[in-house]
Amino acid sequence: MSRLFVRLSVLAGCLAGALLVSGCAGAHISRQQTKIPGQEVARPGRVLVHDFAGSAAGLPPESPLVQAAARGAPPGHEAAAQGRRLGAKVAKYLIDDLIRSGIHAVPAGPGSVPRTGDVVIHGAFVVVDEGDRFTRVMIGFGAGASRLKTVSGMFLAVGGKLVPLTSVEIESQGSKMPGMAVSLGFATASSLAMSGASSVYSEIGPESLNGAAERTAHKIAVHVLGEYTRRGWRSTRTGSG
Repeated sequence: MSRLFVRLSVLAGCLAGALLVSGCAGAHISRQQTKIPGQEVARPGRVLVHDFAGSAAGLPPESPLVQAAARGAPPGHEAAAQGRRLGAKVAKYLIDDLIRSGIHAVPAGPGSVPRTGDVVIHGAFVVVDEGDRFTRVMIGFGAGASRLKTVSGMFLAVGGKLVPLTSVEIESQGSKMPGMAVSLGFATASSLAMSGASSVYSEIGPESLNGAAERTAHKIAVHVLGEYTRRGWRSTRTGSG
């Protein structure tokens, strides 16, 4: 009996329990902290967005986010490389979201120096877990789901220093929708898997870590926009930053 068939049999036993829950992929804010400056602050000229760090080690040593990011286990070499790739994606998605909302957001390159009045955003991953792709595709319902936990900070540049404005912790997980074993029937799904059908081993869209990175960036963008509104930095005109 092949190992794949044994694995499919085990997964079939889990399916009945998994049928009890279902839902969509999403990201939620698990922790939030906001600081109010002692005086009114003028609308920032631009927002500098750094690539997110793969772990606490990639943050500036003086960053107040280091302690929160350090709760995750130090990544190995491969995981660290994956974290850097995802960090660049989160930054890109975040910049795109902010620009679409009318905010002047730009990437912060290596050695970039913010001007007084700029907002700076940086962050790091606490957890990067790709999950079990085979279980995710076959069973679904959240089984084997990928997981991305991120801390992000928003800072104001004042006289060469970064003054914390707000920080947020976001957790993104894959959906709890049914997998192939439900959509196609267990016998059909098993046959496809055992024949080596590529769809069993590949994914696109919201179930991958790339999808988690996009959801995380969108949630951070919503948080930033909320801060802009709360601090009176957004124009009353629709679609304007």
